[in-house]
Amino acid sequence: MNPGIDCEISAGVATVTLCNPSKLNAVNAAMWRGLSAAMARVAADDGVRCVIVRGAGEKAFAAGGDIEEFVTVRATVDDAMHYHEDLVASALNALRDCAVPTVAAIRGACVGGGLEIAGCCDIRIAGESSRFGAPINR
Repeated sequence: MNPGIDCEISAGVATVTLCNPSKLNAVNAAMWRGLSAAMARVAADDGVRCVIVRGAGEKAFAAGGDIEEFVTVRATVDDAMHYHEDLVASALNALRDCAVPTVAAIRGACVGGGLEIAGCCDIRIAGESSRFGAPINR
């Protein structure tokens, strides 16, 4: 579908996968856009009865934002405001406001932006390997 996000719908279940396993599914700008698009697809499909959000691979749900791109996407105060208020908030609001139940299937790291994504889901299920954190000051 979109870079870094896979959305599959089968038998009434939409599975939205954060796909950046080489970076522990760190969420980049394209993935925030992709999450918004995936949730729009879910909203447009009357056959969807629930959404599962998961991270690709075994090591992480999402290890926060992709800090390598922060230099460009948050270069100025205006850029940072656009990134967070428009891009990130749009995706999180679409997930939070989803008309059907949303489930975060968490294993491994769930940090920063990943924690925000999980927090916007109605239900969070965590495996024994799950680790949570909000290192926003770093």
